[in-house]
Parts: sequence; structure tokens; C-alpha cells
Amino acid sequence: MNAIRTGFNTMWKCAGPYMTRKHIKRKGEFRKDNQHGGKLWASRRECQMTDRIAGEIFEKCYESKKVGVAQLKQIRHSLSYSYYLKTGIVEDNWPEVKAQWASFDLTSLPQTKRPLKPTRIPTPENLRQAFTTPWTREHPLCLADFVVRIELLWHYHVFGLRPNVDIVKVKRSRTHFINTNERYAWTEMVGGRSKLHKQKRGTREWRVYTVCLCPGGKHKCVPANFFFNQQGNSFEAPTWTTTCPLAAMEILRKQQQTEEWAPYPQWYAKKGGYGRNIGDVPKAANEFLNIQGILEEFDRNSGRKSLARWLDKLTISYNDSLHIHGDLEEVWRGKYQDKLHKSSYRCREQSKEADEATKAIRTFARWVVQNPDEPTQPLNRSQKLLAAMLKRMGGEEDVHEIIAEDEL
Repeated sequence: MNAIRTGFNTMWKCAGPYMTRKHIKRKGEFRKDNQHGGKLWASRRECQMTDRIAGEIFEKCYESKKVGVAQLKQIRHSLSYSYYLKTGIVEDNWPEVKAQWASFDLTSLPQTKRPLKPTRIPTPENLRQAFTTPWTREHPLCLADFVVRIELLWHYHVFGLRPNVDIVKVKRSRTHFINTNERYAWTEMVGGRSKLHKQKRGTREWRVYTVCLCPGGKHKCVPANFFFNQQGNSFEAPTWTTTCPLAAMEILRKQQQTEEWAPYPQWYAKKGGYGRNIGDVPKAANEFLNIQGILEEFDRNSGRKSLARWLDKLTISYNDSLHIHGDLEEVWRGKYQDKLHKSSYRCREQSKEADEATKAIRTFARWVVQNPDEPTQPLNRSQKLLAAMLKRMGGEEDVHEIIAEDEL
């Protein structure tokens, strides 16, 4: 509905004089109690559109050269909505609009002024460095702020949350679950998975999973008697892995002393406790990478691309990665991971079984805490023969990279 209203408003910017002559109402002049709150027509009686008027408006928007391809598509979408109101036919448009669209030279339209596609994205090695650089008393951040950054870095650059809508859903969430015995935890997204269309919105529950990063395959729990001092540091040296996101969730629950705790709180030294959530989570995640020694400037909207990079690095299948991002296979491949192998997997629901839902991120966790020179997974007989051949030939090629690139 927002997209339809946006297209209508763009029509007025580009073809306002013509729409005025045709006595088409402006935003706010429609019935106040309709589905759009008076910002647009919502019934056949309110809609003043005809085939000829729709074609003229669409042509004037194109000829104005004020809109790009994406905006012109939004206008077309809004006109399709008016066609539905007048005819009752869904997923169709006015004949004049379709004819005009076929005649347009889309290459002549203005290009995007502010491209949203990220180009500066953390590598999996950057994330490993951040998650293996522990907190010390010389660290620029106090321990209370450090553990929050570990949590938001995991959510943003490992789980690949979108920088706005997804982060807001996690910020508002007060539903968490921690299972230290099985080394995982989750935070429920308020309203479920984002970017669902029309009646599907709010119908698909989604959880942001976290797993343990303690070396040795066993989680080191935070001591029951642990609390921060007023400056947000520990009284004694930490006995747990400070970079473990699961331990970070334990600390946040313990320090806020409630089951309904905030996921990204800021530490206030004056009162000696946590307060409101951090405002700009993506910015805080990128700044934390800088603090951890990765001295690069990353794009604010690079979280989902960062997820795609480590999925590619570890050759994670779509069957396993779906439970993280939730996108259709063709959408995920087209926008984020173009090297993804095709599968026939058609499930769109996130598994309620933790073992299945966390399979991909557990693979990432094992890769993070292992020796970088060790293989990511055991080699089969053919792969061992290839590795031996490369070694005998004096080559420096990594057998895992060859496998990942389908050169085996």
C-alpha cells in the first residue's frame, strides 16, 4: 500500500498540471476513513482514472525525465491498482499504460543518484578476526559495551539482518531463548520475517539464531555471581570466551535481571547499568570491526552481502542457508549469491528444529574457531588425492577453494 501511494505521489510531481485539469484529487482529499487514510482512492466510486487519463499520465511522467526506471515501475504499479478498482481484475493494467511501456526507451531515463548496492563488504576473514580478538582491560570499549557489539555484529554481518526493517524487529523483541547445553540461542523477530507481500505479512515466524564460539566444542558459561562494576567492566579477569555471542546473551539477560531484556542496550556509567538500545546498529557493527583491527570503511547496508560471502566461502547449500535469510532461491541467487548451486528445495518456512535451523551458522562457527590452516571439513578420498598431487607439484593452491569453484 505504501508503494501504491508512493507511485501516486510521484504522478503528481511529474504530471500535476494535467491531473489538476482532469479534476483528480490530491493526497489527503479522499475519504479519511478509507484503507489509505485519505491519502489515495480505495474504492471504485473514489477512483477517477480512465484508460486515456492513465496513458497520458504515464507518458508525461516518462517525458518529464524526472524519474528513473524503478520509479516509473512504481507509477505503473499504482496505475495497475486503479485498474483493479475500476474493473475488479487483478495483476493487469490499462491498455494504454501497457502500450506506452512497450514504446519507452528506458535507457534514456536518469540513473540512480544514490545507489544502495553495497561495494565495501567485510570478508569472512574480517569476521573471523573480529570474533577471535578477545576483550582485555586495554580495549577501547568497556566489557559491557563489548559484549553488546559482539551480539549485534553476529546479527548484522553473520545472520545478515537488513539494516532497517529487520534490525527494528529485533530491537523491539523481548522474546529470547538460551540453551547453553546445546550451545545455541535465539531472539524472535517481532512480526516475523520481513518483506512478505500483502496478506502474507506477519504470518511467517522468524528467529535470529546465535551459536557458541567457544573453542574446544564446549560452551564456557558466564559465572552465576558475575556482575559489572559501575564502569561496565568485570571485577576479575573473565573466565569465559568474551567473543562468544551465546555468552553475550547470557550476560545481557543476567545484567538486565529480567526475561524481557533489550538485545542492543547501551551502558550508562553514571547509573551503572544498561539503558536504551543502540540507535544505529549497522553503523555500530562496522565501527566495531574497525576497533577489532579491521581498518576499512564498510557500507552501512553490507550485512546481507556479508552473509552471502561467508555462505560462498564455506559452500553452504540453499537448503541450509534458507533458515537464515528466508529468500526464494532465485531471488537470493540473483541479488546476493550468484554462485549458488541450483536446488529443488521449495520450503519457505524456518525450521523449528534448532539442529536444522542452525546447521549453516554452526559450520561458520567451527570455521571461525579452528586453526586457519586446517581444512573446513574432512576430505574424501578423491579430494585427498588431489591435495597430494598439488603438494607434490609444488603448487600453493588451496584444495578447498578449488572444490568451492567446481574445478574438481
